Amino acid sequence: MFCQKCGKENKNSSKYCASCGEKLGENNVIQTNTDEPKVLSILSLVFSIILFPVGLILSIIGLVKCSKYKKENNKNSKYLPFNIAGLIVSIFELILITVLIFIVVVLYNSFSNSDKIMKSTWKCKMSPFSSNYVSTATFDGSNFTWSKYNDEENNTIKGTYNIINREYSDGEVEYELILKPNYYVISGKVQNNYITRLETDMKFTNSSATIEFDNLKYYCDRR
Repeated sequence: MFCQKCGKENKNSSKYCASCGEKLGENNVIQTNTDEPKVLSILSLVFSIILFPVGLILSIIGLVKCSKYKKENNKNSKYLPFNIAGLIVSIFELILITVLIFIVVVLYNSFSNSDKIMKSTWKCKMSPFSSNYVSTATFDGSNFTWSKYNDEENNTIKGTYNIINREYSDGEVEYELILKPNYYVISGKVQNNYITRLETDMKFTNSSATIEFDNLKYYCDRR
């Protein structure tokens, strides 16, 4: 409210003018009209649910206006709970989305690193206890080569592959692959009739792998 004598703005609860000392009363003051932030408070709660960044901003602005309303009217705005609720909901959604983004990034990095591990050359044996390697497997991102160990020139299968599924668990990645061979050499002779599609399962860690190929299981080490 404003003093009619000197025009100084005073708090609504003031009894005397802070500037001229005039006693303030109903007959010598001009009452200020500070509206409660009704629309803003309701919008802050609505947007905190459907579009939390906007809701968060509106809630903060609403709290500032509610604080100003209390200062000038010596009482809380009845719409203060809307702003508080909007702020809480917005912060909760912000935390939830941050956690989800973190999980997605971790999983993406895990799969990305595992794909890099897969893009290697592996020397394979028929038993985990054996020291004799029988095959060599190479994956470079889209092409594969499966050959007899130390005899790729005379016994090899080459082609492309697609990853149709991958699962990550406890530091191990399991792949399901579709192999599409397009080049066969057996005992030094190029084969014209060959299987054009093979399905295989593979499990990788940083330094070892198990590969099921042509109904046989191989235990492989990174070359």
